[in-house]
Amino acid sequence: MQYGYLGTTAVRADTPTALLSNGSLANATAEWSSNGDGTYNVNVSGPAYNILEEYNFLQGATVVSFPPCTIGEPRLCSLWNGVRVLAEVALLAGAAIQGLYNVWSQRVPCPYGWPGDDGAVAPGPDWTWQGNGPPGSSQGNWVKNNPNGTTESLHPDLNHPAPKAPHWDYKDPGGKWWDVWKDGTMTPKK
Repeated sequence: MQYGYLGTTAVRADTPTALLSNGSLANATAEWSSNGDGTYNVNVSGPAYNILEEYNFLQGATVVSFPPCTIGEPRLCSLWNGVRVLAEVALLAGAAIQGLYNVWSQRVPCPYGWPGDDGAVAPGPDWTWQGNGPPGSSQGNWVKNNPNGTTESLHPDLNHPAPKAPHWDYKDPGGKWWDVWKDGTMTPKK
């Protein structure tokens, strides 16, 4: 078992307190405090909030606000309806913080970055639209056939209702689905 030290108190390296304080959630959380009862008040970045929402980790949580981003480093902020924000989350359970870490640690750069703000525009020259609807609609995907026989697909979900932010659905060559966020990173779909 790994332990870290917060002040003079030894804490397990996988506890919510350790995850919030030891850099494991860098770029996901800014200021936070423990309520001493297994819940935390946490300022989370937009991408981290999307994960909390996507994986239902916000059940029982209280989202206080989406203030303009003035807390923490600018890289912690993300665009939310055109405004750079951090979400202020109160009473976030420790299990939600551990769940956030489990998904956050799988976050990787999308091989295509952010595919764009217009779903009707192909994400690259090798992509073709396949589906029953017009390009960019909910009835189809941009598909890329690779020389090795695998395929990839990208589907724009740019008008997703709040609180989930605009994103693209990406199926990698191995068949795994991801959410691609505006910062060019992606997380596994639930």
